[in-house]
Amino acid sequence: MNKQITFFTAGAEKCEQAVRPIAKEAERRGIGTRFSKDPLDSAEIGVYTSKVWPITPRSNTDLSVFLFHGLDSAYSSGPIRYNWSRFDVGLLPGQAAASRYRRYSQHPAARPSIGAYAVGWPKSDILFLSSFQQKVNEYRESLELTKDRVVLYAPTYECGNLPRLVDSVDTSTYELLIKHGNYDEGQYLEDTSLDALYSQYIDEESVTILDSEDNIMFALAIADVVVSDSDSILLEALMAETNPVTVTDWPVKSGSLRGGSDISSSVNELAEAELRDFFHTSRCDYTTPDLDEERDLHFDNIGTSAAATIDLIQALAGSEEPPVEPITPAEMASRWQKVETQVQNTLSLTLSSILVRLSDSQRKWLVESNLRHVVSKLVSSGKQRDKNHR
Repeated sequence: MNKQITFFTAGAEKCEQAVRPIAKEAERRGIGTRFSKDPLDSAEIGVYTSKVWPITPRSNTDLSVFLFHGLDSAYSSGPIRYNWSRFDVGLLPGQAAASRYRRYSQHPAARPSIGAYAVGWPKSDILFLSSFQQKVNEYRESLELTKDRVVLYAPTYECGNLPRLVDSVDTSTYELLIKHGNYDEGQYLEDTSLDALYSQYIDEESVTILDSEDNIMFALAIADVVVSDSDSILLEALMAETNPVTVTDWPVKSGSLRGGSDISSSVNELAEAELRDFFHTSRCDYTTPDLDEERDLHFDNIGTSAAATIDLIQALAGSEEPPVEPITPAEMASRWQKVETQVQNTLSLTLSSILVRLSDSQRKWLVESNLRHVVSKLVSSGKQRDKNHR
């Protein structure tokens, strides 16, 4: 394939982690690649992550592919929220997400022009490389851990739950690793900061603050248990054979309580009062007998999903028969949803033509203002008027 692939990540590390394995596979095959922070760049083939809304790629790419930077969006209304109808191809991790996608595909905004495909989760391919275990061993040694058993705490955002977890973990038995994303600046904390929280445990021998830039796959690989409110991390734990735990009565960034996770039956849903007992029993050992079946349900092409993604892109770019069948969408929904999608796409195209004439600061303000909410309000009022006239 002579065409170059451009990866649009908005410069966000979590987006780049999602697409980097695909870029490496493309380069291995001799395909040219580049990364761009500007979604208005022209490109032959564009791979977009979920930080590029509301720019439409159709005006500047021959083939546009959309990949979520987090697994959780693939199990929700993500294809509608990010308006997949603006793209040629949407990528999903596996059959469980494909099943949910079929429900959301009633909405025209969820339908890419070519189709949606289950290809796997390229970010997890690293777990199955022959060199991975050696790198994990080196990573563990660099942390100077003194105990065999490890608990990883990896929230979406810190919401004041760290002290609660420290109180629940017996640090005479476990090492506790704390991993916040590089996007978490403590913005959801009240009357404290991440640095202030960290300072409370700086002298704790069995508590280690991980670098926010570290690849979460390495942390998952050395942990026996991961505690998180992120469905993405809880699913990735399945790939690393790490026991996933979510605490149902801890607050999340919205201020509400987390509640349970409906993504996988393998996730341990516990109240805070149950945590200490969990860590003191063999329940923290990951012995789920149907692990392979659960993995296969959520992930296609385990260990080779980046290769499967490039196979698909090459076939579509060359107008060849794709190596995997597209996911069959549900029957199209109401006319007002069609109108909503048309309005969103018109606004996106208009915004694209405006943005090229603006300064970087003006462009950033418009992109971050999220005009989708304005469209939704307009369409909602239209639906109500339609109902009143029936």
